[in-house]
Order: sequence, then structure tokens, then C-alpha cells
Amino acid sequence: MDRYVDVRYNNRAVYICSSHKLIAEHQRLPFGIKNGKRTKLSHLPYPRYIPETIESTTAKAEEIGANTKTVVCRIYENAKIKEQALMDARSVLDIAGVYGEELLEEACRKALKDFHAVTYNTLIPYIKEISKGKRNKAKTGDTEKQGCGIIWGADYYRKAEPPDCKAYKECRVKISECEP
Repeated sequence: MDRYVDVRYNNRAVYICSSHKLIAEHQRLPFGIKNGKRTKLSHLPYPRYIPETIESTTAKAEEIGANTKTVVCRIYENAKIKEQALMDARSVLDIAGVYGEELLEEACRKALKDFHAVTYNTLIPYIKEISKGKRNKAKTGDTEKQGCGIIWGADYYRKAEPPDCKAYKECRVKISECEP
């Protein structure tokens, strides 16, 4: 904010003013309540943390695709306590952040053909297989532009040989002669 503000308070509220203008007002806590919060969310310098819920993870999975939603719903169905499956569902959805939503949807589609209960550990081999297949497909535009790749031979990686001792001594003499 980099400016000074005036703070005024009474039994009921705290008033924050800048240049004689009211910029914020916060209600005080009732007598006897300690360490409580009454700050308005709009006055916080960062967005409010909203914990993940079963509904929010299911909605995120539905945004990615139908197969991903089926995987997340089955994770919740197979859990004895639904809230304990949040981490498992979150780890499946985090794959989309690393590999992309399309790849996650494709992997879920393939995994659902083989398994009823799909987890992170069963999805990763499918993800790697699909991403490996996509990397191996050559793009025609790239191969036409570049005739060959950059090739470094053994000479590039070979260590440089130490300088000849005689040449090194001559060079050292020349440097010493230049000094005053």
C-alpha cells in the first residue's frame, strides 16, 4: 500500500481512513472471544483458500471429459470414507497439469477398458505409452525444413589436450618480460 492510514476504533468497530476518507470498516469481536477473525474477504491480500470437496473434484473431472469423470467417481465409490479418497482423486486430476487434459482423457478411456477401479498408478503406464506414441509420430512440416539433425561427434566431447610444455614456458617468459 505504501501509505499511512489512520485507525480509529470504538466498542463496536475498527475504522481505517486514508486522507480523511473511510476505506475499511471491520466489526470487533464480542467480549470474551480471542483470536477470532472478522476480516472481509475482499480486504485480504490473497485469494481465499477453498478446500477441495467431492463435488469440486467431480466437477473438474467433468470439465476434462466423461472418462475422467467416470474414473474419479469410481475412486469415490470404492472408498469406505469418501473424504479420504480426495487425495487419490486429486492426484489423478493433477496428471492433466503435467501431461495435458486430452492425454488424461485418452488414458482414462483406455484404462476403463481394462480395469473397473482405476488409480493413479494404473493410469501412469497408459499416459507414458500414449505420450511415447505421440512423440514418435513425425511431423511432415518439420522434416522438410530441416534436412538433418545436429550431430556432435567424438571430437566435440574429447578433452582438450594439455598445451605443449615448451610453448607454455615461452608464453610465460613473454608475460614476465612485459611487467615493469
